[in-house]
Formats: sequence, C-alpha cells, structure tokens
Amino acid sequence: MKAQPKKAQPKKAQPKKAQPKKAQPKNRSLKKQGPAMSPLAVRRLWNKLDLDGAAARGAWAPFAEYIAKTGSPDTAAAWTPLDAVIAEHQGKLLTALLDAGANPNLDRPLSCTPLTRAAQYGWLEGVETLLARGANPALRSPRHTPVAQLKLASIPLPTCEHIFRRLVDAGATVKGCLVSVCMADSEAPTPKELNARVFLLGALLDAGADPLQDLPYLGNRRDAYLHLIRLARGDESAHDVPVRKLVKILCDRAGLEEADVPRGETHQERHKRLAAERRRSDDERAREEAEEATWAAWLERSKKRLAKAKGKPKQVVAALEDYIAEGRALHRPGSELWDHISVSSPSLLEKAGYDEKQTKSALEVFETLMKG
Repeated sequence: MKAQPKKAQPKKAQPKKAQPKKAQPKNRSLKKQGPAMSPLAVRRLWNKLDLDGAAARGAWAPFAEYIAKTGSPDTAAAWTPLDAVIAEHQGKLLTALLDAGANPNLDRPLSCTPLTRAAQYGWLEGVETLLARGANPALRSPRHTPVAQLKLASIPLPTCEHIFRRLVDAGATVKGCLVSVCMADSEAPTPKELNARVFLLGALLDAGADPLQDLPYLGNRRDAYLHLIRLARGDESAHDVPVRKLVKILCDRAGLEEADVPRGETHQERHKRLAAERRRSDDERAREEAEEATWAAWLERSKKRLAKAKGKPKQVVAALEDYIAEGRALHRPGSELWDHISVSSPSLLEKAGYDEKQTKSALEVFETLMKG
C-alpha cells in the first residue's frame, strides 16, 4: 500500500507582542497636543473668551483657558495671543505667554514676527523682553522687517531711536528697509510718523544700508537714489517739512541738487489722475459697446435687404449702395472700411441665401461701387 501524504497542519496564530510605547517629547507640536480645532472653531473660541478685551484688561484667565482648549499659545493665523498682548503693551501677559510656550520667532506668511509687531507698536519693554527670550532680530517676514516697521510707531523720537539702536545692536538687518522707509503707508501720515521716517532714513544710511542693494535692478547707485527721492516726494505738499528733509538727506548722500530731481506726484494728483483714467476707460467702454450695437443693427438690416433683393439686380445694387453709405457713415476716420466690408460681404450674401454665382455677381457690383 502506498503511504498517504501527511496533511499540513494549520499554523497556530502567534500572539502579537506588545510594542513598547515611544516616549513622547515634552514640547509636542500643536497637531499632537490638545484637541484638533478648525480655524473657524479657534476664531469662535477667541471671540467667546474675548481675548482682545482680556489683553486690554491685563486678565490672564481667558488666555489660560484658550491655551488649555487649543493646546498651544500660538494657535491662530494672522493674529495670535502674542499679537493681542503686544498691541496692548501688557508686559506681565507677554512673560506669561512666553512661559507657557509661545514662540518668540513665530513667522507667518501673511503677518510678521512678534518682534516686528513690538517695533511696529513702539513698545520698548516688549522689544527688550522678546530679545531676552530668544527672539531673532535678523528674522524678517516677506513684507516686514523690525527696523522698517518702526516708521509706523506713533511714539516720541527718543524712544524710536532707542528701539532702533537696540535692534541693530542685537543684529537686526538694515538691508531692504530703505524703500519702505521712504514710501508712506498711509495717505495722511502723522507728524510722528514723518519724523520717525526722517530719523530712520539717516540712521539706516549711517548703519550701512545701500540703495543699490535694495534696488539692484536699477543698475547703478545714482538711479537708486533718484528712485528713493521720487518715492519720498510722492507725499510732498506745501506743509510737509519732514518730507523735504527726507529728500534733502537723499540728495546730499547722492550728491544731487534738489532742483535737478523731478518732483513725484502727490497723493491728490495721483488720485485725480487715476480718477480721470477710470472715467476715460468707462467712456471708451460705453462708446465701444454703442458702436458694437450700431454695427450689429447695420449688418442685420443689410442681411434683410439683400435677402429681399435676391435675384433682382437693381435692388441688389441699391442694397449694396446703402450698405456702403451706412458703413462709411458709421466708421471713424482712418478705419479700414474696405477690409471690414470685403470680409463681411460674402458671409452676408451667404446668410441672405445667395448661391455661388449670385454671390460672385453681387461682389462684382460691390467692388465697382467701392472703386467709384
């Protein structure tokens, strides 16, 4: 007897070994820490706790509750708890947020760093605190630098000078600031803002800022200075003494006479020019629409007349004469009437029901009339 093959015994399932849990880092990211919240939920929580009002009052409890529910003091998009506290110059709340883990170098694409925000609000204590807690003065957002944003601080000039010196001594960059300082961000800059711009321009140039580095596409330093002068003179009016000081500083550095530099547009002149361009654009659009409507009506009338004149040479001639006369009347001087009509006529005749022979005969009449 043949030996029977042994049946394979099913393997017993081995119990899975428990994997050792990985040690969680102490400073976990926002995604791993606390409940996940959508931006809309975060905004609703912010409004519910009234963090802006809490910052104005100096109350810590709402911030503590916000951090507990969102998992991080940096949970927000363009406006964070740090921004709210800096805007209200609350030193104790700023220290508490930094102790709770707020990032002093938080950088956002559509906003600025906390240090830049403190400079923008002219808060010397906040600048000192952030620098002491590790804020990087050389870190810049795509659109802002701590030094350049000082021009928006409505603070006494000595404080502005103190903050500038503190930032530069700590390593803040002066590159890329000249254009921002020369150009106003508002249509009616305050006297403090204008005086800050005068100080910052001179201080930046003394600190080594180079117009050609900020405007390399202009090719040479003289043209770079001229561009900065035009930006500064764009806000010039009869009473803007600080603006004239800006221009004088730039002219002295560039070795130019003020009279040799063309004055830029004032805001009022620019608004008048743009308003005139908008009106002219609206008028041209309305005229073009009226012309298009007139052309459409003319072509439709011509089609109907040619359709009725089909097979009647005299009426075809009369229709084409009217077609040409109206076309000449509708066209502005210098327009290409012949090109337009010679292109349109075959399609008109075709739509009017003319066959190839009739179209050829009508076009011969048309060309004779045009030449006449």
